[in-house]
Amino acid sequence: MADILAILSGVAGIVGAATGIISLVQVKKVKSLDLRMEQGRLLNTIQVNLDGLNELAGKANQSRIYRFSAQGISQSGAMQKWNTDFEKKKNIIEELSQTFSTLKNKTVSGAELEKKILDLHLIEEQAKSIASDFTSSIAEDDIARDRLFRMKFQNQNKAAG
Repeated sequence: MADILAILSGVAGIVGAATGIISLVQVKKVKSLDLRMEQGRLLNTIQVNLDGLNELAGKANQSRIYRFSAQGISQSGAMQKWNTDFEKKKNIIEELSQTFSTLKNKTVSGAELEKKILDLHLIEEQAKSIASDFTSSIAEDDIARDRLFRMKFQNQNKAAG
């Protein structure tokens, strides 16, 4: 009787080990698929963000030029600072685009895929930060131009009235 229990315990142990190995393989396959899907999502999102970032940068620059011209300070230190900062951001955008292009065309697996996804997340966050800066500057310029318009309109009404 003890021999039968020992044999059954051994068989159960072997079946348990085999089931564990099969489950581990399945989990690795699912994880790999999840990472590939995350990579694909990131690649698409970043491509769209980088494409839109160049257009947004152009709009932000035009907005600032129009604002400073309307204020009569287009040759000021503030405009020079904007131009310097703008060029730095444009260079960062170019670097992000080049890094993205390299990562996009790089085929990796396993632990390298996790690192690639982390690198892609970093590019995504940097692009979002620059986009936020440009969006904020456009909003500031809109407010400043609105104030200038209201002041000019009020001065014209005072002169006419």
